[in-house]
Amino acid sequence: MARIGAPPSPALRKLLDAEHDDSPVIEVSVTRTRHLIDGAEHDPAGFLTSADAWAARHLPDYASPVTAALARALSLPSPGRTTEAGKARR
Repeated sequence: MARIGAPPSPALRKLLDAEHDDSPVIEVSVTRTRHLIDGAEHDPAGFLTSADAWAARHLPDYASPVTAALARALSLPSPGRTTEAGKARR
């Protein structure tokens, strides 16, 4: 949380699609990024499940490729997500 008079905390920014000017941007503080990395190292499957749920809420059009990329990076199978029709989506 930013405080009045305090310098801004460093943040990491990731543009999802550099080819489009209106592409969503993810911004995460360096402190939060370190916490997320620690969690991924201690419980990679749990991290992937949480990341998949986050992506489904915040990046619905990109959730599957983001989760698949994280799964590959963590050498884990990509978790399935249930659609409204009740079918697992990968």
